[in-house]
Amino acid sequence: MACYRSVPTLFTRALGGRGTASLIGWRCESHVSSTMHRHRRHSLLNDERVQHRQLHHLLPLQLHHTKRKTPNNIRYYHESPCLHEKSIDVDGYPHPNTARVLLPTLGQNGTLILRSQSKSISQVQVVTQWRDDTSLELVRDVPQYGADVDGDTSDVSDLGSTNEINPFVANTITDTTFSVGGLQLTCHKDGITTSLGRLGSLVEVDVLRTNKDEQDAVDTTTSKRSLPESVPWKVVVKIPEKLNLTCQLAKGDISVVGKLEGDTHLATSNGNITAEKLRGHNVSLDNSFKTTADDNDIQSNSNGSIGVSEGNIYISKAVEARSIQIKAQERVRARMINGSDVNVYVVPSTKRSFNKLDGDDEGATIDIGSVYVSGGSGGAGEARLVVNNLSVGSNHNVDAVQTGLIRVKSSHGHITVHATTNANVSSSSSTLPLIDLGGVNGSCDVTLEAASIPSNVNQSTNTATRVHFGSMSPESISTITSRGKLGDIGITMDRKLDADIRMMSIANSESYLPRDIDGYSLTSDEEDDTRSVILKIDQSTKRSEDVDENTTIYIETDAFEGTWGFDGRERSSGVDFTQGTMSNRSGEPDSRFDVRSRGKINIDGAASQALHGFRGSKDESQANGDIDQTPRPLLTVATDGRIRLETLSWFGSIARRYGMEENERSHVGRQASRSPRLHE
Repeated sequence: MACYRSVPTLFTRALGGRGTASLIGWRCESHVSSTMHRHRRHSLLNDERVQHRQLHHLLPLQLHHTKRKTPNNIRYYHESPCLHEKSIDVDGYPHPNTARVLLPTLGQNGTLILRSQSKSISQVQVVTQWRDDTSLELVRDVPQYGADVDGDTSDVSDLGSTNEINPFVANTITDTTFSVGGLQLTCHKDGITTSLGRLGSLVEVDVLRTNKDEQDAVDTTTSKRSLPESVPWKVVVKIPEKLNLTCQLAKGDISVVGKLEGDTHLATSNGNITAEKLRGHNVSLDNSFKTTADDNDIQSNSNGSIGVSEGNIYISKAVEARSIQIKAQERVRARMINGSDVNVYVVPSTKRSFNKLDGDDEGATIDIGSVYVSGGSGGAGEARLVVNNLSVGSNHNVDAVQTGLIRVKSSHGHITVHATTNANVSSSSSTLPLIDLGGVNGSCDVTLEAASIPSNVNQSTNTATRVHFGSMSPESISTITSRGKLGDIGITMDRKLDADIRMMSIANSESYLPRDIDGYSLTSDEEDDTRSVILKIDQSTKRSEDVDENTTIYIETDAFEGTWGFDGRERSSGVDFTQGTMSNRSGEPDSRFDVRSRGKINIDGAASQALHGFRGSKDESQANGDIDQTPRPLLTVATDGRIRLETLSWFGSIARRYGMEENERSHVGRQASRSPRLHE
């Protein structure tokens, strides 16, 4: 005979997308007949008095999943005699800070806020799954430190050790706050409106502080025993793929496994942030915050305390959002960034080691495979990449120079790059440039400058800034500025490009490029403005007597047509200036990015042509004159180093990037060529 005990238990289970079943039933410890089961369910569904039970009967219960076969949307549990049966053994005693919590109501379109002020948290692992609920676990970080502890992080519904938050409680009380092990949870009844304008559930989770010096601040619902400082803890969060996530840590790593769609804000101190794919309206990643306590932790790492990570931000696949804000204290490595308002800011430390994160990682402080900038609500988007490599005195950060400061393989749209350093390329044996833009498609603003101008520094003959233009947007303006004798500027252009060029160099001068002069100073359409800039620099510079070169601007292409000097004067005391035009002389058709006319049709001209028919080449040329011509894109360069300008084919740009010879182009295939026109 089956034995029953009439102790009512509230249980709920939500399975992804298959509905939610909420039943109040007797605790069942053995199989029941289908007849008694139907009678029990019918009687309980009609019992409205259960909703008025006292709060202590609705607190989360330790539940065990029975092996009984049940309907797809219902799971039966019975109450465990111990609230934390699956506890973690620490120093010989079971520690009650271990927690496993199931949140059935926090599903798609919800918002989870996770905060931790504990220094014992080594990492937070976020795993996205195809589910409609959320689970949290606070366990020992066994894989990292090799402790002999059961650190199973499988789904809490299959562990037999679950703390379930009942949605009936969260909907009854305005703000339900309670503690489970080392976690304090707050469920908000009203939820929160997301960036999509939808109302979703909201749950806040705080990891309680557990160090001895913080034990007085621990909530009274947790154990009075404190965790030893050498014990690392890990938080494992399993969430739906579409969820808004905010995670703020005082210390430790944050990792997101899988694709996460929603507003994502991840912040930590002295830890790595890694993610596969993030997509949403607003994404922010920050691991740059540093305190005095964090510095002490780094120094005491060799004494057995919890280790501190390097502070890298790594996106293995892509991050796509309207607003992307990234701030790191060591490095940023991303395969792809796509957004309208993109900001990447890095202040590397004085001591840095390079660990290759993937096969295409070159080790630059900011290393991005591709950047796509789309127009925002204002109609114009921008990506800003900033590196402040601020070393003091003669202790230059040579490690950062060995692998470069900023590297972008390809960019689409407008990109702004600004790097500040005290070390020039001659400080190391590396041939990598400090700034390397592999393929600009659109426009760019590049600035490389020294943090402080030393009294004496040798002029570097290596390339400090290398930029390749694949295509330029019509009417766009691109600028390149290098200040502080940091190195040369190498510019390569696709041979099908049409653009206006203005370049100025004072490499033969003993002076540095003034702070108030940059590439923007040469962008004015008024000749008087450009003349005043040249004269100002001409009067303040003096040609170096040790320089034997006649020029500091090298043009190694036949596609450039221009003049040297200004006002009929060629190279003056220490200023070299040239301006001209790059034209497509390759015989290949213009790409869709290189057109100089928008194809705007004159309605009157089109109507006249339709009425009078074809009248030969003369009338055709007059009709073509009605097409609105747009200005060429403009590129200006200002530096106190040398400038080298070249044109490359599509294969040549790839060969240059990977160190191949351009003549190794056998089996490349037929090249595109323009067919002759009718009247040519």
